[in-house]
Amino acid sequence: MKMPSSPWQAQPFLTITAACALSLFACGGEETPTDESGSGETEVVADSGTPDSSGDFKSYGATFTGAEALTVDALLADRHIYLDQTVEVTGIVVGVCEKRGCWINIGGSDGKAVRFKVNDGEMVFPMSAKGSVVRAEGVWTRNVISVEQLREMEAKHAAEAGEEFDPESITEPVINWQLKGLGAKIDA
Repeated sequence: MKMPSSPWQAQPFLTITAACALSLFACGGEETPTDESGSGETEVVADSGTPDSSGDFKSYGATFTGAEALTVDALLADRHIYLDQTVEVTGIVVGVCEKRGCWINIGGSDGKAVRFKVNDGEMVFPMSAKGSVVRAEGVWTRNVISVEQLREMEAKHAAEAGEEFDPESITEPVINWQLKGLGAKIDA
């Protein structure tokens, strides 16, 4: 199988890079690893969750409002319908921000995931949350990374790696969907 000559020709790479870019902006400008390799230093300041009254979950952030409860798969299938609405999503934590604990990825049954992002320090999710059941409530948002922003990011990446980069290889913006986090309950 022939590999693409530019990483931008491979859609999965583009999506991962765009997710990293959003994490860069959202995590105080520091790079946030998105893979499971453990690269980078883990700095989780504190587990800010409090025991739920049932004792089965730790609660983070605001109290749930009773928003429509969805699976990750259902939310992604009808992503446009829920734009700018508060929803509750249930799934498995498949990733946690290794720098500040400011986001978790919630996995669905088909291997896709939804990012649940909070402002730095607002809630701190522990690395131990990976593999746990989560209920998360937030506002479903759509973020667009423009062609110009993508070209700038890739040019910087290529320069750092000592590689050549053709800006014309990037022709389309990337759209990332995520939950702007309000509250979460993670299986303790």
